[in-house]
Amino acid sequence: MKKQIAFILFIISIIGIISATNCPPSIPKTYYGDVFYGGDILSGTFEIRAKIGDDTVGVGEIFGGEYSIDVSPCFGDTGNIEFIVGGCLANEKGNYNGEEDWGKSEELNLTISECVPHSGLCGNGVINLGEECDGENLAGRNINDCGVGWTGTISCDSSCKIDYSNCEVYAPQQTTSPSGSGGPSGGGSSPSSQKSTLKTYSFTIDETNKGVTSEIKENEVVKFYIAKNGDVESHSITLKTISKDFVVLEIKSEPIVISLNIGETKKFDLTGDNFYDLKTTLNEIKNDKANLTINTIHEKISEEEKSVKESEGNYAGITGAVTGFIKSGKGIITLIFATLIVVSGILIVVRKRKQIFKNSDLPIKS
Repeated sequence: MKKQIAFILFIISIIGIISATNCPPSIPKTYYGDVFYGGDILSGTFEIRAKIGDDTVGVGEIFGGEYSIDVSPCFGDTGNIEFIVGGCLANEKGNYNGEEDWGKSEELNLTISECVPHSGLCGNGVINLGEECDGENLAGRNINDCGVGWTGTISCDSSCKIDYSNCEVYAPQQTTSPSGSGGPSGGGSSPSSQKSTLKTYSFTIDETNKGVTSEIKENEVVKFYIAKNGDVESHSITLKTISKDFVVLEIKSEPIVISLNIGETKKFDLTGDNFYDLKTTLNEIKNDKANLTINTIHEKISEEEKSVKESEGNYAGITGAVTGFIKSGKGIITLIFATLIVVSGILIVVRKRKQIFKNSDLPIKS
């Protein structure tokens, strides 16, 4: 009986030894280099994992855009190595060729052009690369961070992106400028009450995404909003000049002054990211009101359009403003007056020149 028990224990110990040595580690190969995300060096601290198939063969850290990782698969295993940066698959691959790679070091820069999570990391409560949030973790945001001019609460959706669906514009749809009342004698209205009441129209992101049409008078304002990288930017369009067949508009936050003819559509990049954000069309002008269609868009600017914009610079905006000023008739008197001043100055200079030559007994050249 004792011999049988001893034999069973021997067999169990042999099985344990075989199991323990089922994956003896290889001598590691070291990969190192820089990590780029979206074309820029990756900032922050992230974990990096090396995988051959479904097996993790190394774990390292990225700090300040630099990484170093020892790759050590099971003895005898070889194959292509995938690098997982903060839960996202890098474009580049390494390889482990067994004994010939033992103790070697290789520089390999990694790039992540689009963050496609390698495994189901969304939902683990940790902000991984490409995630704006994760569960209740809003990456430092406050639950009320809807943006300036907005009210409500934000949350994290199932794809680990910020959900703004519960946010609303905190602004009245129309506001009017104050008008004066009659003077002490009651003999009439103050000058401000005699002017037309000016309005400011405000539209939500959803409204301008679909496209809104509004009739506005000179000096009235249309406010709209653009969502960008989780933030909400406020912009406005002011009707500066209106004539029979065109208008002059001022678009802010950074002022852009443009002219727009009836039936004409123009697009604008207001956020400087090489995407058009706004499309504006002048439909008609009637009863001193401009009928405008305003549509917020996200449309890539082509290389040809970029070249045209760079060559034109601000010429179009300046020309539009000056053209509008002159065409509207408001600048004609000023232009004539300026011309008379210039001509008068030239005549005075010529007369003085002739007088100098006359006094010096030199022949006068006309």
